[in-house]
Amino acid sequence: MKIFIIEVDDFQRKILHDMIASNCDGEVSAFSNVDDCIFELAMLKKEQVVIFSDINLPNQSGITLIREIQRFDNILGIIVISALDETVLDSISMLIKQIGATYSKVLQKPVKAEELKRLLSKLKGFASNPVNSTKGVMLTQEELVLANINNAYIPYFQPQIYIKTGEIRGFEILGRLVKDGEVIFPNRFIEQLLRYDMISDYTISILENSIKLLKSNGLEQYHLSLNVEYRSLMEVDFSERILNALQKCGYPAQKLTIEITESASSLSPNVLANITELKLHSISIAIDDFGFGGSGINELLNIPYSELKLDRSHIAMIKTNKKARAIVESMANMTSNLNLACVAEGIENIEQLESIKKMDIAIAQGFLYSKAIPAGEIKQKLASINSMFN
Repeated sequence: MKIFIIEVDDFQRKILHDMIASNCDGEVSAFSNVDDCIFELAMLKKEQVVIFSDINLPNQSGITLIREIQRFDNILGIIVISALDETVLDSISMLIKQIGATYSKVLQKPVKAEELKRLLSKLKGFASNPVNSTKGVMLTQEELVLANINNAYIPYFQPQIYIKTGEIRGFEILGRLVKDGEVIFPNRFIEQLLRYDMISDYTISILENSIKLLKSNGLEQYHLSLNVEYRSLMEVDFSERILNALQKCGYPAQKLTIEITESASSLSPNVLANITELKLHSISIAIDDFGFGGSGINELLNIPYSELKLDRSHIAMIKTNKKARAIVESMANMTSNLNLACVAEGIENIEQLESIKKMDIAIAQGFLYSKAIPAGEIKQKLASINSMFN
C-alpha cells in the first residue's frame, strides 16, 4: 500500500508526512499540487494507493483530484483533511462515495496523532482484505452458468443481535462464489448475474444452501434475512419460487425476511404482487439501506414493510455529524410510530452501539459483533458474542 499526501503548506506537508510515515509500513510520498500526484498515479500499475489531501489547493482544487482519480482502479481510499465548514465537507464525503473509493474519511484540521494512527490501522486491514483489493476481473457468463450447475454459490452469515439482551436474532445471508479454491466476493459477479438475467437463480440457490447449512449445524431455530433485487421481483413467478424453496427445505416462512434495497424503480404490478404474496405467507419484508436511495417514503406508503434497515453510511457519522445523528434518530422514531422493526447496520464500535441504544433501536449488525462468516464458524462466534453480554 502506497500513501500519497497533497498539501500546499510546506510545514504542514512535512508534519503530516512524518506522522503517517511513523505509523505506516508503506511508502509515503508528498506533493504540493494535484498535477504531480496524478502524474505519479499514472506511473503505478496495480499497487493500492491511499490519498490524503486538502481541498483548498492552488491551480486545481481537491475536487478536481477526486474527479480525476475515477479513471484509476487501484485507489483504496481518499482521506480529506480540511478546515472547511462541516456542510461543505459532507458534500465532499458524498462525492467520494459516489466515485467508488473503497474507504473514505473526512478529517478536520489540525489532525490528531491518535486519530491518524487509528485510521492507518483500519486502512491496513482494508488493504489486506481480498474484497478491497483491485477490482479484479468480472466472471464470464459461462463461468456463472457453471457455478450454478456445480452449486458453487455459498452463503456467509452475519449475525443480527438484539441490543438490550444480547440475544441472537438471526443472520443476514451474504453470498460468495467458490471457483478453483478461491472465495470470490459479490463485486465480481452480482453485476454480471443481473446483466445475464441470472440473479433469481442465484438468489434461490443461496437461500436453499443457507437453510441446509443452518440445519446441518443445528442452527435452524434462527431467523434469516435475504437480499432480493428488484429485477427478481419483476418476474411473475418469483414469490412462488421463494415459497417452493422454503417448502422444499422445510424452513418456516415466518423465520425469513426479504430485504429490498430502496430503489427509484417504479412499483410495477409484478413487484407489488410478489411482495404482497410473500407477506401473505408470513414472510417479513424489509427496506434495506433506508435513507440512501430515492423513493423510500413512496415505498413505505405502498408496500407492507415490517422492518427498516438503517444505512451504514449514516450510522458511521452519528458520533461526528449532528445532521446524521438527527436523521438516524428521526428514522428510529418513525419506525417506532409505524410499529416496524429497526435494524442498524455497520455497527463497528461501542460508541456507535451506545448511540443507537439511546435511540431505542432494537437490532444491531456489524463488525463490532462479527463480520460475515461461513456456517462452520457460527457456533464459535455466537459463543464469543454471548461472552460480550455476560
